[in-house]
Amino acid sequence: MFSSPPRKRRNPWVTWSLYGLPALGVAGGLWYLFTAVLPGSRPATTAPPSQVVTTLPPPPVVPPKPAATPKPVAAPTQKTASAPAAPASTLPLRYQGKTFKGGNADFSQKVVALTFDDGPWPVSTKAILDILRQNQIKATFFCLGRSIQNNPELLQAVAGEGHVIGNHTWSHTYNRLSPAAAKAEIENTTLLIEQTAGIRPELFRPPGGKLYTGPAAYAASKKYGIILWNVVSGDDVRSTTPQKEIKNVLDHVKPGAVIIMHDGGGHHPTVAALPQIIAGLKQKGYGFVTVPELMKLQDEALAALIKPRSQINPNQLPANQLPANSAPAPAPAAAPQ
Repeated sequence: MFSSPPRKRRNPWVTWSLYGLPALGVAGGLWYLFTAVLPGSRPATTAPPSQVVTTLPPPPVVPPKPAATPKPVAAPTQKTASAPAAPASTLPLRYQGKTFKGGNADFSQKVVALTFDDGPWPVSTKAILDILRQNQIKATFFCLGRSIQNNPELLQAVAGEGHVIGNHTWSHTYNRLSPAAAKAEIENTTLLIEQTAGIRPELFRPPGGKLYTGPAAYAASKKYGIILWNVVSGDDVRSTTPQKEIKNVLDHVKPGAVIIMHDGGGHHPTVAALPQIIAGLKQKGYGFVTVPELMKLQDEALAALIKPRSQINPNQLPANQLPANSAPAPAPAAAPQ
């Protein structure tokens, strides 16, 4: 029988390397696990950061700055006005904020004021301006805000010819308006006239001559002269012809008349009638003035009727009309017996 060969003895270093090195690696891993990974397992060789005291050098001492000397503050100057004052009216005082219809019954100067409403209007306003220029006449135009907005160049032409421009509201409504709406009708139109023609109107004509719908009251509160009329041309009536308009004016004219016609609104016969109206008035001996000029003439005529006290002769007055500062006449002496 065959016998197995005898086993060779292993080298002890080989045996240690086979079993010792793995064991050493396992032990090292366990040590790292408990000392580095698991909290609290690492030995406290140094103080925690919160307990480390670092000695720093003291901060440098900076001397305090001296307190600044307060500067005297000038007292605020008082403003004299927050907005520029409105320009003073050039109208006679008795007509500022009052109604004017033309010369009264005592007015004797043969002058008239031609007035035109509702413009400026394409074609008709330009034609009327040409007629007035040819006759060297200045008139008064009462303009609507909406018409100015549509034809600003025509308003500039009216102003450039030297005619007077008045306010005729924005929309020409006859309805009763609230105070705010009445104000807007007047102020918006005046502002547009100022912006377009560079003048501020002082006259106002209420649409239809209505004094109690709101705009006239607001205009009066702002010292506009409220301008009506006393001779009607009738050119705003559809059935009126140029011949009828001429007859209406020439039959009813009187000294100090304010004649109402229209350059705006469309189908009016005034362009055809105006040359003959002017010729007829001249033939009757009338001259032509603007409404402000007529107001001044009427004001002068009224002032002439009022005599100063120094010109009153007490001997020509009845006893019950003696001036207040005059003494009664002494009684005559009795005749000797």
